[in-house]
Amino acid sequence: MNGLDLAKQIVEPSSFERLKKTLSDERSISEANTPTETKLNPISDRRSKKVEVLTDFPEPTDFHRHVLKNSPIDQIWSYINPLMLYGRHLGIKGGVVRQLVAKEFTNIPTEQKKAVEIWNAVEEVKLYCKERELLKPSAVYRFYKAGSEGNSIFLFDDGKQVADFEFSRQPGEDGLCLSDYLAPFKGGQVPDNIAMFVVSSGSGVRTQAEIWKNSGDYLKSHIIQALALETAEAYAEFLHSRIRAMWGFADPIDMTMMERFQAKYRGKRYSFGYPACPRLNDQEKLFSLLKPQEIGVELTDGFMMEPEASVSAIVFHHPQASYFSVGEGGENR
Repeated sequence: MNGLDLAKQIVEPSSFERLKKTLSDERSISEANTPTETKLNPISDRRSKKVEVLTDFPEPTDFHRHVLKNSPIDQIWSYINPLMLYGRHLGIKGGVVRQLVAKEFTNIPTEQKKAVEIWNAVEEVKLYCKERELLKPSAVYRFYKAGSEGNSIFLFDDGKQVADFEFSRQPGEDGLCLSDYLAPFKGGQVPDNIAMFVVSSGSGVRTQAEIWKNSGDYLKSHIIQALALETAEAYAEFLHSRIRAMWGFADPIDMTMMERFQAKYRGKRYSFGYPACPRLNDQEKLFSLLKPQEIGVELTDGFMMEPEASVSAIVFHHPQASYFSVGEGGENR
């Protein structure tokens, strides 16, 4: 009905002039109320004073590319975080998970007895995977000489720069940036080093999951996919501990798995797409360096890894390294 009235005003000359004036006045009011464009404060590239500049650096055993294809599956599974596998993926409460891990089946509350069935189903899937070698964990990793400048780090091989990564910095005074965890260049020297890796559980999971799903065994179909994801995470945990040992600061003998899951060790590993380094397309640089296609891991057009049960990371040894977020907008510097 408003449209009919508007059409009438347009065709009648006297009404049309009033309409033009009304629209002009409304436009002026709208423009007057439009906020002027404000410039965002540029992201600082000043190193955070919270992070010590190291003068003594651990030296890895070598700077060669390593490919691992024969890591025992039971050794990797020992690094699975049960709270993630049974809690996040399978919906079992944390306290019950701890009882399952301790094999305290008789103490589990009656209303949680279903948890024991799920535990047994996971054990069945594990045995099935082992007997048929459905999970084939593999990894590729390498250390690189590296140094920082501003918010960027630069990687070197045989004295030649092979890659650079620019990271986001937290806003505000002394905001953190991953580049803070590498020593700055000194007189053209490359003083520091980092590690990078890609691990995968293999590509045989999806087919078996579909077989179980189509036969109506939905629990096992879900379990094998969750197990593959957590196997990749466990391999990342295992390999990170090995990298720390190669740097010369192996974990204490009495360190518990829970302490590892809580990252109570020196240094940290960061994956692209996560809060401290949200630029997922940096995966492309990591892939060009490590060439994980040799272990069956490809990069999609959206910079996601295929198979999904894969983990990539860049590893820093700095004792003050911590997990943090660069906040919203950190992807677009």
